[in-house]
Amino acid sequence: MNEATEPVTACPCCTHNMPPGTASGWHQRKGPLPLLRTRHGQPSTDEWWHPRWMDHSYRVRLEDGRWRYVTEPYSLHERDVFADLAFLVEQGYDVAVTATNALHFPGHTVAVEITPPRRYSLEDVAAELGVDLDALEVDD
Repeated sequence: MNEATEPVTACPCCTHNMPPGTASGWHQRKGPLPLLRTRHGQPSTDEWWHPRWMDHSYRVRLEDGRWRYVTEPYSLHERDVFADLAFLVEQGYDVAVTATNALHFPGHTVAVEITPPRRYSLEDVAAELGVDLDALEVDD
């Protein structure tokens, strides 16, 4: 997994002095939350609705600029939680559930980490494959 730009040691969901590279809450109009709203028949712009299993939510900036969305519930007993997480995996997100990364109340909460798919540019793919784009000839 891509590492955060800075190690996070305090829970960003409930501190006034958030660690660098973190933000409280999730984006309302991008990332996994609008997808989950749509999945549950809610308007994607309804900023008050979120799945019941979400608690103590924040996001962490990764080295490549993407946000990792984290929520730290006390339990994962809600009826739709695993279907929601499977849905996000189907949409290309990487989902990890871990007790060791929980910051809000370690030993009592679990960290659900949701990372969006990495987007690759043509230049990134060419560099990975060792292809010189300038040397390519294109037929008109």
